[in-house]
Amino acid sequence: MKRFIKYIAIVALTALALEAAAWNKMGHETIAALAEQNLSPEAKAEVTKLLGGNLKSGAMWLNTLRKEEATKHTASWHHTHLDAAGRSTTTTEGDAVVQIERCANILRNASTHSRNEQVEALKTIVHLVADLHCIHHIRIEGEPLTDGFRFKYETGKKDKKSGEKIAVGINWSTIWGGRMFGHHVGFTPELMADDMALCRAEHKEAWSQGTPREWAADMGVATRKQLEGMKPGIVITRKQFNLLDAPHEDCLAKAGWRLAALLNNIYK
Repeated sequence: MKRFIKYIAIVALTALALEAAAWNKMGHETIAALAEQNLSPEAKAEVTKLLGGNLKSGAMWLNTLRKEEATKHTASWHHTHLDAAGRSTTTTEGDAVVQIERCANILRNASTHSRNEQVEALKTIVHLVADLHCIHHIRIEGEPLTDGFRFKYETGKKDKKSGEKIAVGINWSTIWGGRMFGHHVGFTPELMADDMALCRAEHKEAWSQGTPREWAADMGVATRKQLEGMKPGIVITRKQFNLLDAPHEDCLAKAGWRLAALLNNIYK
């Protein structure tokens, strides 16, 4: 039973937001704020020059593109595709890692790209590094539960007639954001970032290492752990769901520190 509660607690981590982006606005801005705190002087100067502000100001920009007819193709950029072995090997345009690499190349070769191209590349990186660390966006070959999997969640209420607990059908992208960030009423992204950094300081150096391809593989491992024993229609209780805050925040911290590490490397 303990093992069941452990894996089901981790699996629901993928239910990260109320909007299509999975990480909600607070989630994206928290990741950007944590990265901002860890930028080198050189990287911070470039960010300020391009954005006219901080990383948080561009955190949600990419979500606006998917709503426009001319740029709706960018909707596919938010997902990370892994092969059956859990490796990021794709070179197709509709992939977060591919787009992060493309945009990093633009910033590394700034002299051959316009200012507007650099601005768009930076804002794309800020958003997609966050999405890369949202398990809702991970797609693994041969793992159908990583794409649109629906489960049931106990609301804590009972049916007035039968007295049975009410469980509603939801998917991973529609439950966590409001609940998790709703627990931090009055918190700003900066305060959330401070909390992430303080509670997970011992992991900072290790979690800051690697490349986007390696980060994707890391998230693939996490996703597979969350799929263990899962099946359509499984019911997640409120007690089990209460165990999810810690792994959710781990993903926030990883994304923030890795975003800073990538930008520091680009602008070193």
